[in-house]
Amino acid sequence: MKIRKVEAFNLFYPFSERIIPPASLPTGEGLREVAYAGYRTVITKITSEDDTVGFGESMVRLAPEAVVSIIHSLKPVLAGRDIFDVGVIWEQMFATMANRGHYQGYLIEAMSGIDIALWDLIGRTLKKPVFALLGGAFNKRLPCYASSIRISDRKGAVPLALQWVKQGFKVIKVKIGANPSDPTEDLELVGNLRAAVGPSIKIMVDANCGFDTYSALQVAQELEKYNIYWFEEPLAPDDLDGYLILSSKSKIPIAAGESVFTRYGFRDLISKKAVSIIQPEICKAGGFTECLKIAAMSSAFHIPYSPHAGSILSAIGAAASIHLSAALPNFLIHEYQCSYWEKDKDKINPFRLLAGGPVERVDQGYMEILQGPGLGIEIDEAKLLKYRI
Repeated sequence: MKIRKVEAFNLFYPFSERIIPPASLPTGEGLREVAYAGYRTVITKITSEDDTVGFGESMVRLAPEAVVSIIHSLKPVLAGRDIFDVGVIWEQMFATMANRGHYQGYLIEAMSGIDIALWDLIGRTLKKPVFALLGGAFNKRLPCYASSIRISDRKGAVPLALQWVKQGFKVIKVKIGANPSDPTEDLELVGNLRAAVGPSIKIMVDANCGFDTYSALQVAQELEKYNIYWFEEPLAPDDLDGYLILSSKSKIPIAAGESVFTRYGFRDLISKKAVSIIQPEICKAGGFTECLKIAAMSSAFHIPYSPHAGSILSAIGAAASIHLSAALPNFLIHEYQCSYWEKDKDKINPFRLLAGGPVERVDQGYMEILQGPGLGIEIDEAKLLKYRI
C-alpha cells in the first residue's frame, strides 16, 4: 500500500485571556505574546492509494509554519512509498539533515508527526490498534497522575488537590520554581499539600528547568521529609553534569526528558543514569519509531518510562501516547491533564476534542487504552479546517 498524499495543518486557538508563562522561565514575561498566546499544534494527514488516512501530531510552541514547511519539504521522501517502510522512511527523513547537526528541534518535531501518522495509517489498513502493531498491550490499563497544580493555581492548591484525590487519583503533580533564589513558598506549598492529602497520596514536583544544580539539590533535600515521588525537570535540559550531580546526591528520584529529542539526546541521560525516570514526548522526540528505541535503551538500563503528555497536545498526540504506554514493559505512569492554561478550568484545550470528545477515559486513577484501529479515534476534519491558519 503506497502513500498518495501528505498534508500538514497549522492549527491555532487564541487564549481568551493573557496567560502567565511558567514562573521558572527567567524571561517568562517577555514570552507571553510569543509562545503563550494560545494553543498551537501541527497535524499531519497521510492518505494511501486506497484513500485510507492516518493522522499524526507535531508538538510546537513557536513558529509552527517552520514545521509545516519541513513536512512539505519531506514529501519527496514519502511520495509513492510503501506505508510499511515506516522505519526506512524515518531514517531517510533523518538523513536529510543529520550531517548538518539537526538532531533536535523543528526537523524532529516534523518527523514525529509524520511517523505517528504512518503508524495510524498502518493500523487502519490492517484494522489493528497501534499498540498491537508495537507488540501488544503489555499494560491493559494505565495508572495515571493528576497534572498539574500550576503556579497560577497556588491560592486554591489544597482544594484542587483534594478534588483530584476524591476523583480517585493516587498521584498528583505540583509546579514549583516560582522564585528559584528563595524556595520558601515552594516548600510551604508542598508541606500544605502533604498535610492535606495525607501520607498515602504520592506527590511529584515539577520545576520546568527553573533551578541550577545546587539550588535544586538544596530544594530536594528540604523536600525529602514530604516523601516526594519524583522531582521533574529541575535543571536545563542540556545540563548533563548537573543532572549527574543531582541524581547522585538526591534521595528523591529525578525525572526528565520532555525537552529531549531522539535516542541520541537520551543516550547520555540513560547510559550515565543521570535521571531515574525518562519522560519523552512522542510528538517531538521522534514518534513511535524513535520512542520505541528510546524505551528499549532505557529498559536495558532498568530506567522506567513515563511519557510526557502536555496540555497543548491534541486528541491525536494524546491517543498516540496512550498506545505507546500500553505497549511498553518498562512503562511507569501516564500523565493526565486535569488543568489547562486558562483560568477557567472547565475550558479544555479545544484540540483535545478533535475526535468529538475526550480520548482519555479515566476512572479511579487508571486510564483505559484505545481499542479501535490505528490510534483508535476518528478525527473531525471540519474542526481541522475551523482552527487552521
